[in-house]
Amino acid sequence: GLTRFASAILRIPFLRRDALVIQFFTNTDEFGHVLKVGNLDMEAEDIDVEDELGSTPWPEVQQTYAAFDDFYAQVARDEERYRTQITSLEKIARYKQAIGDELNVYSDTMRLINAPRESVSGSRKFHVQAASKRTLDSNLNELSMSFSDASLLEKAHGEVQKTISAEYLRRVYDVVISMKLMMDRMRRMEKRKDIQRVCERNDANRKAMAQLNGESPVPDSDRSSTDRLERLLREDAAELQLLNHEQRCIEARFYLELARYKCYESFLQTHYHGYIEEQIKHHTMTLNAWKQALSTADDLPTDPLGFIS
Repeated sequence: GLTRFASAILRIPFLRRDALVIQFFTNTDEFGHVLKVGNLDMEAEDIDVEDELGSTPWPEVQQTYAAFDDFYAQVARDEERYRTQITSLEKIARYKQAIGDELNVYSDTMRLINAPRESVSGSRKFHVQAASKRTLDSNLNELSMSFSDASLLEKAHGEVQKTISAEYLRRVYDVVISMKLMMDRMRRMEKRKDIQRVCERNDANRKAMAQLNGESPVPDSDRSSTDRLERLLREDAAELQLLNHEQRCIEARFYLELARYKCYESFLQTHYHGYIEEQIKHHTMTLNAWKQALSTADDLPTDPLGFIS
């Protein structure tokens, strides 16, 4: 479970290069302590946006990111859907195992190999069996074997449900969880509020600068204020440039990973086709087993008088 989940995370480039993920797989200290000391407020992944996007127009990236919450809700629904399907398959597998066990118990009751071979009363007539009785005993043993075969088929099908069909869905589920984890990280790293805060502060500083520059000549007492405002404006411009770049990286990465996530849906054809094909195969084999059992059941003697020796 943990290995499969970790492998799914490492298959996604964004998460694989995430500093927190790298720390999780490389840090030898207790990871809970690493989280407590606080490494959650990290900078966004620095990528070459133009190189990553290629010919994709930037407005399309922005439009996609604007629907972030809608896509997050979709991923959450996918998580619930696949988790429910996996749970259902695991229940079906358990039911199949239980049916197989009960069929095996049922088949044991038809075996007559443990029937008493000696007369308690000492009567010689005890050992004399009618022909119909001998035929019945022989056919019941064969019928028991047919039921036992059906039992094994049910158990085998339950194992297939649990190990193959459910495993395919777990792979898809791991992708969904990884996508949700990535989007959670993006929400924490989102820079739009920081950009708005710096812009508002920058506007206030520009207005203050305009008021000072409006005084002619500028008094010596205000020169220090002018210098301070100019320094703040330069710092704001540098910070704003960094924040805008980080936000562009986040939006570009989300656009690319969302496209990758959508591509994984093509894997569902493999899963559902294989699942239905396995159902058909199982029911065909089961039908053949029951047909064989029916043939044996049809050979059971039906004449009541034939059981009287």
